[in-house]
Amino acid sequence: MAFDPSDYCSNPKCGGTADACGCPADHNTQDKMRCPDCKGEWWRAHGDKSTVCLHPECRQEGSVVVRAAKYPPTYGEDGEPLDSDSPASGEPADCGAVGPDDECGMCDGCRESAAADIETQHETGELTYGEAVAAHELNGTWN
Repeated sequence: MAFDPSDYCSNPKCGGTADACGCPADHNTQDKMRCPDCKGEWWRAHGDKSTVCLHPECRQEGSVVVRAAKYPPTYGEDGEPLDSDSPASGEPADCGAVGPDDECGMCDGCRESAAADIETQHETGELTYGEAVAAHELNGTWN
């Protein structure tokens, strides 16, 4: 029988079924947000009320919830969220996205994935050079 990693939560402290484990990394415990300015989407943590776009080059106020959280996250025996580890540098932790629909759009992994996608679209002719530069600037990956 084949093992599909996307069937399970990417949080190593959880290991439960994806989108059904109740940890803070479970998308059912997060609000899916969309920015009306840059059209970017990301997942907002349960209880967070901010509407500021999390994409580094946008940061506009007024993002909207396109899918609300279904339930709050659960906590471990120690009373801490199941994925209480936080990055030391102040950068967002890798969200562990398996596919484009899961990407938060703000962690290093998602920005790198978006940058690679922009390059692929430019190389295949889907984006002009100017469009690719604009997309990289919005993504925060243009040097």
